[in-house]
Amino acid sequence: MLQEELLKKMQEFQTLQQQLQTLVMQRQAINQQLSEIEEALEEVEKTNGKIFKIIGDVFVEKEKEVLIEELKSKKELLEIKLDSLVKHEDLIKEKLIKLQGELNELSKLTHNVYTNEKDKVE
Repeated sequence: MLQEELLKKMQEFQTLQQQLQTLVMQRQAINQQLSEIEEALEEVEKTNGKIFKIIGDVFVEKEKEVLIEELKSKKELLEIKLDSLVKHEDLIKEKLIKLQGELNELSKLTHNVYTNEKDKVE
């Protein structure tokens, strides 16, 4: 019974670790996109000439103000996503810490039961 519960908790722990790893990779990708958008914003704001935006394989001329608004909007959306990911990461980390404690307790109990049964046999 204890071993079954221990295995179940270990599987849950591994699943949470995988979810956390996926979230970390998503957060890194969003941070990279944010960095690229911030660089683009800086360049667009410094530019006084014509500005082009790549759409697929085509360069399309855009008004500076329109492009700045598009970039700011995209940045804002990514920041919201990032905030959500960080909160989700924190929840999973809390669950992992709690589950680690439960696993430690179950492991001790399982060890004690095994040791007591071994002592009875001898």
